[in-house]
Amino acid sequence: MSGQIKFDRWLQAQASEKIYWDTLNVSELLRICAEKPPFLDLLGANELSELFDRKDVLEIGCGPLGVALASFYPFKYRINHLHKIEPLPRLVIKETAAASEEWASQFVSWVDILSNEGMYLQKPGEDIRFSNEYDTVITYNVLDHVHTPEKIIATAFEALRSHGKILIGVDCLSVLGRLKFELLTRNTMKGTVLVEAHPHTFIPRHVLKLLNDTGFKNVHCVGAPSKLKQFMGSHYRPAFIGTKP
Repeated sequence: MSGQIKFDRWLQAQASEKIYWDTLNVSELLRICAEKPPFLDLLGANELSELFDRKDVLEIGCGPLGVALASFYPFKYRINHLHKIEPLPRLVIKETAAASEEWASQFVSWVDILSNEGMYLQKPGEDIRFSNEYDTVITYNVLDHVHTPEKIIATAFEALRSHGKILIGVDCLSVLGRLKFELLTRNTMKGTVLVEAHPHTFIPRHVLKLLNDTGFKNVHCVGAPSKLKQFMGSHYRPAFIGTKP
């Protein structure tokens, strides 16, 4: 975790993100969709119910297609309201490379339906000004892309009602993997989406500290591998949950 980055560096990350989304093909779209149900499966039925059932949900950083993690909750019809925040302009799926792959037209049409669920607002997560308006805030695959992770968590805290919950999914590297990325990969793969779109890197204790420092209680992590793999394994995406007092 590197804290706040320079604004120009964030704009560079956003430009890289836009290229990624504009050139999105069906294979990548399949991967994006396929990874979300297993992430939700990290949580038990009771925890999912507490996050979504009869809740007002805010998802920060849904991607310009607007395909929210909440759209993959099996009982999403129980969600009261879903609002989605994203800094990039809204992208219609027919404007992506995936739309030209006619063999997958039914899949692309289904994703288009998902993308139109809830209300989309173009705004950086750091700039939202909601206060005590939501029961659940989600940031999924977001914190390593943003300008200021601390501010994202702070705005989420402010947006939540008392006893509301935050759900975070963020790629975590092993201790050795993070050292390799920061000292080697950032230099040898400069200019790639891998480097340009990820100004921050995390290990679980960084995320737990962010949540605790912001004032969340009952903070816990689900889905992290063994301590050995956390030290020297490959990257993984656990779920972090905290409750606003």
